[in-house]
Amino acid sequence: MKVRLLDEHKVIRVQLWSNGAWRHNIRGTVIGSHDGIVGVLLDSGEYVDVPEERLRVVS
Repeated sequence: MKVRLLDEHKVIRVQLWSNGAWRHNIRGTVIGSHDGIVGVLLDSGEYVDVPEERLRVVS
C-alpha cells in the first residue's frame, strides 16, 4: 500500500499497527510522506513518523 497525498485538500485518516495489533485508539491524519515514511498527526496532537507498512487507511 502506498500512502501519498495527491491532493493537498484531501484528508487521509489512518490507523497504526503497534505491538502486534491494529490499535483503534491510535489514529491520525497523514500530513506528508517520503521514501516509505509517513508523517502522521495523531488525534492526541502528537506527531510521529511511521513506516507505511504499519498504517491502514480508515477513511
